[in-house]
Amino acid sequence: MEMLIDDKAQALIDKLESLHGAVLFYQSFGCCDGSVPLCYAKKDFTLGSNDVCIARSGNGIELWTHQSQADFYQGRTFHLSAEEGLANEYSLEYETNMRFVVV
Repeated sequence: MEMLIDDKAQALIDKLESLHGAVLFYQSFGCCDGSVPLCYAKKDFTLGSNDVCIARSGNGIELWTHQSQADFYQGRTFHLSAEEGLANEYSLEYETNMRFVVV
């Protein structure tokens, strides 16, 4: 599946990669934040055997989720953007006053 990244999201990704190296996204499905794309440094995030890549952008940025959620996203194109607001505290953009969103 494909992930399209708009200019606002790409600018935030570029900033985060300059600080943390290559990043990946994990589509959460928690009760508190709802379903949001969490951004992690690839070097710091360990994918589990039940995690699957559900989308990839043209420049190689990957979006992962747990296998139990993969069917829900099947056949979907993801549009990643960024907007002002408080991000999940576990996501790299937390201290930037920006957050990633799938629109």
